[in-house]
Amino acid sequence: MRKTDRLPAALLAALEVLLALGLALLVVIVLSAAAVALAVALDGGGPPDPAAVEGLLLEWIGLLLLVQAAVFIAFGGVLILLRTTPGAWPRRSGAVISMLAGLAAALVTFALSHGLAAVQDRLGFPVQEQDWVLELAGDPARLARLAPFLVLLAPLAEEVFLRGYVFRFLYERAGPGAAYGISSVLFALIHFNPSGFAIYVAIGLVLAWIYRKSGNLLAPIAGHVCFNALVIAALAWGAPPG
Repeated sequence: MRKTDRLPAALLAALEVLLALGLALLVVIVLSAAAVALAVALDGGGPPDPAAVEGLLLEWIGLLLLVQAAVFIAFGGVLILLRTTPGAWPRRSGAVISMLAGLAAALVTFALSHGLAAVQDRLGFPVQEQDWVLELAGDPARLARLAPFLVLLAPLAEEVFLRGYVFRFLYERAGPGAAYGISSVLFALIHFNPSGFAIYVAIGLVLAWIYRKSGNLLAPIAGHVCFNALVIAALAWGAPPG
């Protein structure tokens, strides 16, 4: 296919990905709002003030993470089946090699995130951790309860959707440049932390790369799980990355 012929196809592929992500996020928001409304009703009813809402969100964050994971896995799984080409993505690595590659990627991205955070700090644009993360860091018991959601469920959901569907679909329809760039930028955006944008893009690029090289979604899942485990350990020890 000539480059001039591929451009409209690439734009359509990017638009499809954005629409799919937008719809998934809309479903997450609706279901999460329903969960918060239920929490408010159980808490006595009536419109709470903003501080109360923030407290409820923190109290119910495990449920909200579960909702997000379920939606991303469902959307990603269906879209992988319907919108990617079976057999066009050769699996080069088995489960053990893929998980070892993921562990190596986690160590690389963890070191890279610290390096980028140090650079941003020198440039006067330090990475600011999100308030709910800082709240968890100050509550080891709650952090331990939420660890399975943060370490296992969230990485699984994000990898199924962003690498399994978005990256693979764009690689097939729009080429490697669009696949790496768009999937990594979307990965950064869904974390809603502007000061950490560059770090999330870098992590997304590494995870996409090991997925492409291994051909096995286990590789980026393992890498993401190990990275989040390292971050949780750092939070537990009072030294959040960045």
